[in-house]
Amino acid sequence: MLTEHYIDNIQVLSILKSFWPVWLLAAGGLLIMFLAFLKALIRIEVCGYITTALFLGALFGFAGHLTNFTQASTSFLIVDPYGSFLAIVICLVGAVISMLAISYFKRQEERIGEIFSLLLFSAVGMCLMVMTTHLLTLFIALEVMSLSLYVLVGVQRQAFISSEGALKYFVLGSAASSFLLLGIALFYGATNSLSVQGSLGVTLVKPFDLYLKLGIVLLILGFAFKVGAVPFHFWTPDVYTGAPYPITGFMATGVKVAAFGALLRVLQYTFNLFPVPSIRLVTLLSLATMIVGNLAALRQTNLKRILAYSSIGHAGYLLLGVVAYLSQLQGQAAGDVGPILFYLLTYCLMTLGTFAILSTLAKGSEEAVELNDLAGLASRKPFVAGLLAIFLFSLAGLPPTVGFVGKFYLFKQAVMMGHVSLVVVAVLTSAISFYYYVAPIVAMYFKTGDKVTITWINPLALTLVAMLALSILYLGIKPSQYLVLTNMAFMATNL
Repeated sequence: MLTEHYIDNIQVLSILKSFWPVWLLAAGGLLIMFLAFLKALIRIEVCGYITTALFLGALFGFAGHLTNFTQASTSFLIVDPYGSFLAIVICLVGAVISMLAISYFKRQEERIGEIFSLLLFSAVGMCLMVMTTHLLTLFIALEVMSLSLYVLVGVQRQAFISSEGALKYFVLGSAASSFLLLGIALFYGATNSLSVQGSLGVTLVKPFDLYLKLGIVLLILGFAFKVGAVPFHFWTPDVYTGAPYPITGFMATGVKVAAFGALLRVLQYTFNLFPVPSIRLVTLLSLATMIVGNLAALRQTNLKRILAYSSIGHAGYLLLGVVAYLSQLQGQAAGDVGPILFYLLTYCLMTLGTFAILSTLAKGSEEAVELNDLAGLASRKPFVAGLLAIFLFSLAGLPPTVGFVGKFYLFKQAVMMGHVSLVVVAVLTSAISFYYYVAPIVAMYFKTGDKVTITWINPLALTLVAMLALSILYLGIKPSQYLVLTNMAFMATNL
């Protein structure tokens, strides 16, 4: 009994030591929740700056794990380079969004400091999703992330469109969670294990093989909803439209990082049990998502809906990377997730910059949400218009931006694995996307108007956005920097 108690204490100490960045975010969420109640004493800026500091502290903690090749695991959680890399991206997203949210929500009629607490709790769920192979832990982490996002989407209680988006997200998100939960139940019934690692070497007999295959399919479909893949994308435009700009940016980036990170872990361990159908299913999802996302965006005039369908299209490109990764596993080779991770990072940089600029624009007392609202912005605010143009060109994948480099390496890997026709579709849809990405630029530079004003002049936030733009150009002009990130990603291939 004494020995067992000693071992338990050692395990607890190991968990606290290795996973301290996650616990830092969780403790910070509780702290901000308490401070938010003291509205008369604590201003919303204080909550925002504390939240930013917590995200940066956790980021440096995960960076230490990555550079020191830290490895630690329990029955429920894993610390490895793969999870640390993705957690760094999540914390980077959280820090940028927190800075943007300070200025954005400060000018709102109702200043809600609790949003920063919800950002932290959502990030906790995201980090746990990429740091576990235990399906029950994964589901709990996903629900922690999702429940926080449901509230964040509807945080502007006076706006009907915000409440409508939150309700739709909650209802459809609950349906997706039921897919995942049923898939987990079938997986457990077939393998007698809730760990995807436990499925390695499992020999199945009928009817348990059918239960397992159906369970894997449901898991993939559940993740497809979270990343906004077609045909589970219907919630995305309405939710993006209803949410405030900083929250939309957080959803568009952080959720993708967490969902794709968790999906790769699940597929890496379960692929040998269901190889060919898994590739076919992900291929169909990728093909439909690229086509529908980019074509639907052509008809949009609302900026948020354009970016929503853009997000769907980029999910299709990332699913193309997943197809290439699974093809490597099918060939009994070690899968290289480097291109996927790099594309996730570049997509976060581009999208964060775009939402950062748009969150500063207002038409009177309302958000600037239509293309025509940007008319004449370049003549009045050339620096802001130039930054937005850089982010949009990068999203379109034009050189010399990092968006071009990310797509190049992602498509190159797919071609090497024989998915030429899928890459042709990806290139064509990427060319189509240029039309709706250039539409805001045309409005800024070639139309006249004075509908929008700059509502935020925060030197620190402006510097942050400028650094995002410079990083996009620097990595695009000197793609050799990709090799540095590839080395980190290569460590992550040992999932």
